Amino acid sequence: MGRHKFANHQFPGFEGEKFRTNSTILFPGHYSPIIMFIGTHNDGDVPGNSADFFYGRNYFWPVWRSLLNTPGVLNGPKGRREDHMAEIPLYGVENSIYNICKLGLMTFADLVFEVDGDLNNHQDENIPQAGTIKWATDEIIDFLKSTPSIRFVYATRQMENAAPWTGQWDKIVEAMSDRDVLFGRIHTPSGMGAGQGPRRETLKQLWLQQISPVYLHEVGIK
Repeated sequence: MGRHKFANHQFPGFEGEKFRTNSTILFPGHYSPIIMFIGTHNDGDVPGNSADFFYGRNYFWPVWRSLLNTPGVLNGPKGRREDHMAEIPLYGVENSIYNICKLGLMTFADLVFEVDGDLNNHQDENIPQAGTIKWATDEIIDFLKSTPSIRFVYATRQMENAAPWTGQWDKIVEAMSDRDVLFGRIHTPSGMGAGQGPRRETLKQLWLQQISPVYLHEVGIK
């Protein structure tokens, strides 16, 4: 049974501060998010899943730390290196993931709550074959409808013409058609297919082109 690793989860160090998830959706308590990033699944039963937060296995956080110009961590608590994946601690220091979320006014969700089957890796193409999917789509829609501060929603993978993700993404877009919400996609935070050069810098340049300049201006990214 592959339940999302952070489903209905209270993140350590934030008890009583409302930095938690409902279903697969991050509910931040100390700021009003204006942007949501939607991914697919983070299976808590996959062997070796060391992620301690959303996108904890890729370049998402190093890129955002650079975009928001927050200082670096030489040695994170898990010994993760600056040049490889997500070396930034979740909380406890000034440049933690929590503070990057707060500076960027971000929240997160994944489309899959649970897969009724076993997954051996995190490849999206293996999820539909693993078993019946319990989607979090309706909960994501409810959150978006009840959070008027959110004006930007970005998928972190291709959703168009990509079953079974297309139907779920289209359902969210259609449900929000009565609100002035900009939907888009950023290149996958894994950096695969991003082009030549260091992945972190290549992703940074791609995201600067793909993310709304209105959002970038509002959070102080020039």
